[in-house]
Amino acid sequence: MGDKKIMYRYLTLLWAIVIQVCFGAVYAWSTFVAPLKREYGLSSTQTQIIFGVMIGIFAIMMIVTGRLQEKYGPRLIAAFGGIAYGAGYFIASFSKGNFLVLLFAMGLIAGMGLGLGYISSIISCQKCFPRQKGLATGLVVAGFGSGAIAISLIIKPMLDKRIDILFLFRRMGIVYFILIFIGAMFLKTPPENIKNVKERVRLSDLVKQKIYRTMFVCMFTGTFAGLMIIGNLVPIGLSLGTNTASAVLAVSTFAIGNATGRIIWGRLYDMFGRATITASLAMMGISLLCLLLFGYSNSLFPIFACMTGFSFGANLVLYAAHTADIYGIRLVGLIYPYVALAYGASAIIGPTFGGLCYDLRDNFTIPLITAFILSIAGAVLFFLHCKRRENKRSARSVQSI
Repeated sequence: MGDKKIMYRYLTLLWAIVIQVCFGAVYAWSTFVAPLKREYGLSSTQTQIIFGVMIGIFAIMMIVTGRLQEKYGPRLIAAFGGIAYGAGYFIASFSKGNFLVLLFAMGLIAGMGLGLGYISSIISCQKCFPRQKGLATGLVVAGFGSGAIAISLIIKPMLDKRIDILFLFRRMGIVYFILIFIGAMFLKTPPENIKNVKERVRLSDLVKQKIYRTMFVCMFTGTFAGLMIIGNLVPIGLSLGTNTASAVLAVSTFAIGNATGRIIWGRLYDMFGRATITASLAMMGISLLCLLLFGYSNSLFPIFACMTGFSFGANLVLYAAHTADIYGIRLVGLIYPYVALAYGASAIIGPTFGGLCYDLRDNFTIPLITAFILSIAGAVLFFLHCKRRENKRSARSVQSI
């Protein structure tokens, strides 16, 4: 009986990773930007609005998903996620490059699918591995980060041969639907963790708590930078002076850093706790500064892109793990989606801001400087917040003596 429990826990983890790899294709969006602009006349701003809306809808849907998966279980919700995600790509393939149709298909439909499947697989694995929730969360969301690697390796050569991007969207939609739907059938919650959660969580109550407000702001500062880079990585490299090969390589190195960062930051959180959030934001700021100062180098640009991806990878594991620590694993599915609203807000603002600045000024200097300032500000804010909590705890300890 014990062996069966262990087996289905690891099967849940394995298929959750497969699901996340499929969802992670969104992080290769900058690979699609050039053909959409070249073949269908979209502007940089339009391509980033599509990407931003997709991530924004994804974040909003997680709130609904957190409640639904507690009621219906992760299997059913993730399956519907696979259907919607695949349908989004499939519908986009018939858009003929029309911006509004692409916005509806990729932004709304695929974004809804993301929100349904993403949180279900994470929560399922956290409940399977409650003592290693940081590492388990890191492994699962590493799949999300590595999805861009698969796209770069498989799709980029096809784009180089001038295969129509919309034709590729159709094939991607079919493959993603099949893999996510199958993977959803393997998502299970351990019997001992199946509980009827009756608590109601309201955003109006959460915003009154300083810890929630701090996590929200810090997650926004970290994801603003990462999502702006993801949506514009190739154009950023070209605008800084690197060649096309180096800029395209950076998509893969960013994804590698993103994927490995999620695993390593998750393990570091299990060891050192909330201090890792401050460290990740500080490292993001340093990476962005290096990218801005030395991004013209063909050899250094992919390296600094990897560093930026590594720092960004922390956001979607550390805040989920910290939410579980603060509020308990039982409520993480209801509360973490509200924290992740910061991710949705940064997805709409960050990439669109970067694309708009490029359309107006033909460079990404202002967006990179803005992201650098926000990352450092986030690191300082969370550090001060932790200091205040420690001082209050010390004061209570003295009073109790």
